[in-house]
Amino acid sequence: MAYALPNGSTFEIASALAASKTVTAITNGTAPSVSSTAHGLLVGDFIVLTSGWSKLNNRVFKVATSTTDSFTIAGVDTTSTALYAAGQGIGSFQKVTAWTAIQQITEVSFSGGEQQFLNFAFLEDADEKQMPTSKSAISMSLTVADDPALAYVALVEAADTDLKPRPLKLNLVSGSVMAYNAIVSITATPTVTRDELMTRTITLSLQSRPTRL
Repeated sequence: MAYALPNGSTFEIASALAASKTVTAITNGTAPSVSSTAHGLLVGDFIVLTSGWSKLNNRVFKVATSTTDSFTIAGVDTTSTALYAAGQGIGSFQKVTAWTAIQQITEVSFSGGEQQFLNFAFLEDADEKQMPTSKSAISMSLTVADDPALAYVALVEAADTDLKPRPLKLNLVSGSVMAYNAIVSITATPTVTRDELMTRTITLSLQSRPTRL
């Protein structure tokens, strides 16, 4: 049994990414090996992966092991060839080369991610059956104390303008990491309420499942 408080956790947004590199193969297994000639990655690096496997596409992963022309990624199991058809995981990746802390967060909230269901019945049935389908889209909201001088603000405002996905990570005090790929937006003006902090809200619209590392 384990439990923890989130106090002391930190949030970061990618502030720079390297040029895209080609992925020629991804293996099926509990520690998928990614083939990419002279990829230049080191253990601990974070990447955004583009893959023919939809369950890996647009997700952020951490490099677990590395050799000259291949590396493994943590946080995913591609053993099932029904879900991950052999030979179809090819694509590309971008390495995150710099992170910037999102500071002065006062609240984090989540919405979405609920299981959706199909209810159906055949003509001869007296009662409906239920089958799980997809999960609803996930978004996160970060309430931050307003300080336009902080380094992350310009990054988030640029993301709000171009609406391109950005890698982000939540560094938990336990040592684990939640990695996200999201379209980032921010409210244009801060709240202004007497005797309360002026705050802005950053919204993360997730473009893929988060990865826990």
